[in-house]
Amino acid sequence: MKRILSTLMVYLCLSVPLALAQYRDLALQAFELRMNGQPYMALDLLDSALLIYPDSARIWFEKGRCLDWIKTDGCKKFTDSWTKMSPRLRKGGKCFKVACRLDPEIGRYHFWMSQNLSTRALLAFYTPWKWPTIGIKIRSSFKHARRSVLWSPQNYNYRYELVNIGRFGWFMGGNKKLARAHADTLNEMKPVYGVMANELLANRKQPYYALDHFQNLEREFPTDTRLLRELAMKYTMKSRSDSTYADTARRYIIRILELDPKNSWAVNQFFWNLPKHRKAEALPYIESYLKAVDSDYNCYKATGLKLKGHCMKSLGELSKAEKCFAEANKLNPNGNSTFISDWEKP
Repeated sequence: MKRILSTLMVYLCLSVPLALAQYRDLALQAFELRMNGQPYMALDLLDSALLIYPDSARIWFEKGRCLDWIKTDGCKKFTDSWTKMSPRLRKGGKCFKVACRLDPEIGRYHFWMSQNLSTRALLAFYTPWKWPTIGIKIRSSFKHARRSVLWSPQNYNYRYELVNIGRFGWFMGGNKKLARAHADTLNEMKPVYGVMANELLANRKQPYYALDHFQNLEREFPTDTRLLRELAMKYTMKSRSDSTYADTARRYIIRILELDPKNSWAVNQFFWNLPKHRKAEALPYIESYLKAVDSDYNCYKATGLKLKGHCMKSLGELSKAEKCFAEANKLNPNGNSTFISDWEKP
């Protein structure tokens, strides 16, 4: 049935005149299919679109993101990391590479290419026969990270990732000197990212190096949700050795949710960081999240419904929990998502 619907969608999109097809924006249609729980239908649409528009960088870019979206589908065993995930990442990397070649001045394309390569380098750590390729992948990842900053110099997230990759040093394909220079630039552009970048470069024996710096910034930027997130993460780390810090971490998470009820990271963290006997405290925030994303893409709604299901389960409301899980599965059958901090339209 899905294949029939996919074929019908492709026919409707590609049988119209060129001007109308461009207006309909095939890359955007694929993005919306993917975000609404139909990534394989999106791939069918993109493959068909590329037969007619092989020089569309946006379509190649969206195909790469679609392959990234499904990279963990069916991965249940450790060996699946190289039998299923790695091939999908390689295919996605080829798509990003074509997008970068067709439109080399788009920083976003280089950013995704960089992230794809660094993920593949990380996977190679778990496959000894691929160890010789790690440095090559990181070197190439660093090259694309530099280009992402070159073409999008005001994007502090791209610059932070450049520091993250560059800190590995020349032997692994990075460049610590350049990484430090970009960390200094981040201090001026976006202080919270500057502290984060300098923490990457700091002595690993000081896990709470950045805490004082973040607390100082809080006085100046009390509504910066990324800063509040970093503070929450630091106190969560401290709570592992001293449980008294757990409530402090949760207070920061609550502040994020008050500022941004749609923040999926915060609503997840708040629920999972609560002890079992206090899970019910998360329910109002989960409901607020669901209300905020009610008209949004299915993948966002599925996140909230899964959390609500876990919350109902912890309260002994098993029938309500199963209903939430079933609805979440309907909206996003494979629980697809991406760890890359870019979920925006193509």
